[in-house]
Amino acid sequence: LFRCALRAMFWGFVLIILLIIFWSVISVEFLSDFEYDGEEVNACNQKFSRVYIATIYFFQVLVVGDDWATCINPMVVEKPPTIIFFGIALVSVQLGFMNLI
Repeated sequence: LFRCALRAMFWGFVLIILLIIFWSVISVEFLSDFEYDGEEVNACNQKFSRVYIATIYFFQVLVVGDDWATCINPMVVEKPPTIIFFGIALVSVQLGFMNLI
């Protein structure tokens, strides 16, 4: 019984990691050349410069729920359609977590 639960948790974790990597690849492709106004320019450009760094950032933002104000809020204020991208990413990852319960 415990092994079956561990197997389900493992595959749920794999699904979440694949979703985060998927959203990281899309963000690097479309958000890496975003023009920022303010002092967060270097930090935000670095966070969406490579898939590895974007994956770590998305894990921090989507799973932990931390650091929304650094890059995502300025993006949404500057270009409001990016809220759709981040909203869909948040919902897909959070529903993936809710599926584990």
